[in-house]
Amino acid sequence: MQHIDRMRLVLKAVFVVFFLFCAVRPLPVTGAEPAAAGAREKIEFESESYKNLPDMLKDRPPSTVTITATLSFPDEVKEKYPAVILAHSITGFSEPCEGWYAKAFSKAGFAVLTMESARSRGIRNASLTGGWNLFGPMVADAYHALNLLAQHPRIDAQRIAIAGVSIGGDIAHVTAFESLRATYVKGTVRFAAHVSFYPTMVWGIEAGSDSYTGSPILIMVGDKDDCGPPSKLQYYLDYAKHAGFPVPIETIIYQEAYHGWGNSWYTPASYKPNLGSMAKCPLVLLAPKSPNGLTLLGSKGVLPFNYERWSDCMAAAKGYHIGFDENVRNRSLTDAVSFLKQVMK
Repeated sequence: MQHIDRMRLVLKAVFVVFFLFCAVRPLPVTGAEPAAAGAREKIEFESESYKNLPDMLKDRPPSTVTITATLSFPDEVKEKYPAVILAHSITGFSEPCEGWYAKAFSKAGFAVLTMESARSRGIRNASLTGGWNLFGPMVADAYHALNLLAQHPRIDAQRIAIAGVSIGGDIAHVTAFESLRATYVKGTVRFAAHVSFYPTMVWGIEAGSDSYTGSPILIMVGDKDDCGPPSKLQYYLDYAKHAGFPVPIETIIYQEAYHGWGNSWYTPASYKPNLGSMAKCPLVLLAPKSPNGLTLLGSKGVLPFNYERWSDCMAAAKGYHIGFDENVRNRSLTDAVSFLKQVMK
């Protein structure tokens, strides 16, 4: 009997010790494990092929396509990363251009998502036509990517930026238009920042109190850019300011820099007479309340949009200089990273 009582006391003591051990033992951290150093993920999603931006604001179901994107993580291991979605130029993704910027952003500590919007839709030679048919699809792709990254367990949803080169630079700007964001993105999700490398300066939006999402924008242009001339950027900024609704755009102008300074294919700089350009065209303003959703901003102010007039100015604007500049590319990357780290603290 005494033996049994002693056994009960021993078992009771073991139970108490076990209970105390479990009570004070640290619980495992919930959530995703940090990504492995330099890890890469393939991401697929369905996206639309809108013919133009106003269609994105209307109930006009377009054709769809499957986009395959690559999400690359930095070598530094973290639980969550800030991210950059990188929009490519008019010729599509290339290693000498977008590949270089993607690796540079990754070295700076950002997860980077890259994708192919043009060739996924069978769009070839857009550089000869000006790429009008690429703007809607690329904006749709960017918003889908934003929605996906905002739900990714290894991405900080509050610190997702978009950056782009050439026409991708236009996409980086356009995705800051609130009317498009509110139509296409879930809830209050938005890009935390927008970085545009030498955009073609095709798009703006009619001035208003809610034209932009409010996220900061950096646009970098070359003073010799005759595809997206800095003069067009300046008169757009002046237009918005005079209308009483200045836009949240910070600008940097690099001296002696041509369009395409970030693409090492284009060495040395040269004039390409067959490339489509909109340099001599007015800015196209997204205008949801106008009959066709667009207006034009020229030297005489805002005018109704007319496709024939637009086609005529595009035909007259063919040809521009394009040239790689390693120093400007490096400076632009440094300026972009500094900007992102400042505004996405």
